Amino acid sequence: MKKLILSAIVLLSVSSCDLLKIFQMDPFEPEHTTEWYIKNLSDETIVITTRNLYGARTVEVGDSVCIIAFHPWQSKGIPTFDSFFDHWQPDGSGREQYLIVSSTEDEVLKRWKYTPESVADDPFFQESSWRFYQKEYETNSELELTWVYDLRPEDLVSDETVY
Repeated sequence: MKKLILSAIVLLSVSSCDLLKIFQMDPFEPEHTTEWYIKNLSDETIVITTRNLYGARTVEVGDSVCIIAFHPWQSKGIPTFDSFFDHWQPDGSGREQYLIVSSTEDEVLKRWKYTPESVADDPFFQESSWRFYQKEYETNSELELTWVYDLRPEDLVSDETVY
């Protein structure tokens, strides 16, 4: 009798929601590669720190560093620049995302933090300020999408946090 009741509960639970989709997902489903880079076009070596980077990254003049990377499933569609904003939301512990640009002597040159106001006012949060590259592969349907922000000396004129 207990087995019959347990079976009925399991059957009702599975049929009343989309739990079956979990078992239909393909763990080998192809993904897209999506990355955002900052290229140092200032006139000095800088250090970039974000919540996502494992420690600070030193970036020489003319070099780049990846600040965000993720690999969404292709079935979700082609990612857009809007995915950038998803990474600026607080993490599971409530820590907010930030990006700090410092000199090699630890002087803060610029701080960025996402807010609705910063999206409207600061070029860093505007898609038109980023260079976009898309690479397609002949052997599979994967796309490699890359956005690059050119960090110029004028971006570093104010050490105010952009909110």
